[in-house]
Amino acid sequence: MVSDNHKILIVEDDHLVCAFASEVLEAEGYRLVVAYNAAEALAKLEAEPDIGVLFTDIVMPGDCDGLTLAELAKRRFPHLRVLYTSGYAARLASIDTVPLLGPFMPKPYRPQQLTDAIARILGCGSPPPVPA
Repeated sequence: MVSDNHKILIVEDDHLVCAFASEVLEAEGYRLVVAYNAAEALAKLEAEPDIGVLFTDIVMPGDCDGLTLAELAKRRFPHLRVLYTSGYAARLASIDTVPLLGPFMPKPYRPQQLTDAIARILGCGSPPPVPA
């Protein structure tokens, strides 16, 4: 287990993909919060400011995609680390013009890829400071 009790917010509109990611990360000992869209994710970040990682799909239904979500979340919670994912490479052409606030992991991903990506962005160290 490499979690150091970190809390991760998974934002994924596909319930099966969300369940898969949750199962993988729970097995590693991470504490999880789940949201199925950007509005729900922002509300959960407000309610639980000790969330240290935002793991978000980029392409989501609604007015706010994962890129915008990460931007809004980082403005409010600068300590937040971001990991992006998407299975729609063709729709990500605009990603080259938008600066990412964290690494990108394409779908489909294997369990080890997910756990390695999370460990890398956390640096396998202690949890990030929680804002006062």
